[in-house]
Amino acid sequence: MRRARVIGTMALVASMSVVPMAVAAGGHNGNHHHPPAPVHYYASGAAAAVVCTTPGTVGLTNTQFKPSSIGTNGSAFSAATNSLTKFAGRKGHAIGCGQIKTNDRVMVVWTEPAGTPFVATLPATRVVDMSRR
Repeated sequence: MRRARVIGTMALVASMSVVPMAVAAGGHNGNHHHPPAPVHYYASGAAAAVVCTTPGTVGLTNTQFKPSSIGTNGSAFSAATNSLTKFAGRKGHAIGCGQIKTNDRVMVVWTEPAGTPFVATLPATRVVDMSRR
C-alpha cells in the first residue's frame, strides 16, 4: 500500500485560511506598532535642602536641566518626591533619602509616558546621589 501524500492536503488547508499566518501567529508583518517610548527629564546640581518626608523635596543649586527647555541652567530648583520615588547611589544601589548630604552632586530623573509635558510639580521617579556609591 502506498502512503498518502500529505503535502498537497496541507497546502490546500493553508490556502483556505483567510488570515495570513504571520498575522494570526503575531509574527512580523511590517505593520505592528510599539507603544511610544517614555520621555525622560533630568535636573542635576548640588543638593541644598533635602526633605525626606512623604511627600518631600530635594533642593538643588546651580541646576543643569536636560532638555534645557524645562528650566533655567544655573538656577535653584526644588524637585518634589513621593512614596514612589527611588533613591540610589551612582552605582544604582538603593540608598535612604537621609543619606543625601548638602552639596552632594545629585541627579533627579522624571520618566513619564510619551507626550507628557514637563511640569515642575511632577514627583521625581528617581533621585541619584552621584557622590555616594
